[in-house]
Amino acid sequence: MATPNPTRQEVTRAILKRYFQRWLTRISMDEIFPHIYLGGSYAAENISTLTTKNISFVISIMSKNLPPSTREAYMDKRIEHVYIKKRDDSDEDILAVLGEVCALIEKKSQGGKGVLLHCAMGVSRSATIMAAYVMQRWGISGTEAVNFIRNKRHVVQPNRGFCEQLDVWESCRYEVFTAERVPKEAYELWRKRVERERAEERDNAGNAEVDNADTGAS
Repeated sequence: MATPNPTRQEVTRAILKRYFQRWLTRISMDEIFPHIYLGGSYAAENISTLTTKNISFVISIMSKNLPPSTREAYMDKRIEHVYIKKRDDSDEDILAVLGEVCALIEKKSQGGKGVLLHCAMGVSRSATIMAAYVMQRWGISGTEAVNFIRNKRHVVQPNRGFCEQLDVWESCRYEVFTAERVPKEAYELWRKRVERERAEERDNAGNAEVDNADTGAS
């Protein structure tokens, strides 16, 4: 027996439900450790909630910075803010900032002050960095860290490339640079592989354009 097509009302209801779930994800934040929160961009813009939770330091991991009005409100409330530009792409190098951000989280969460780490949804980019912090703090694997965070924030799902980078982070013993800021071997190998794959993609794209041009000319 064939499954009946959904009615327009059912389609509309499904769309609204999905939109509402995305909105809830963006506006929510969850406490991973005492005074250390993970959330979405709307949570970072909710000054009232930040004040209530005594959050005095916000780290934004996004392709675009927070709106000027939010940053001005931070200044008025004496909330420190760090913006790190990163895309939610599997080949985005998030390893390069892990050591710096983990140190900031540890330092700024002392003395009862709150820290919010967020990206757009609090699902992939910021969750990856929070996982790196958990790994460094407890000396555990990426899978264990992600599972721990997911118990606190159920929507957490780092993209495939970020999961691979957490494996590199573990291989490097939770710091990808030496004391002299030289990339460690596992990190350098990962970077070279990503560069090689990007070059292959560019070559394939160029060949496809040539093939299309030849086909059009024939």
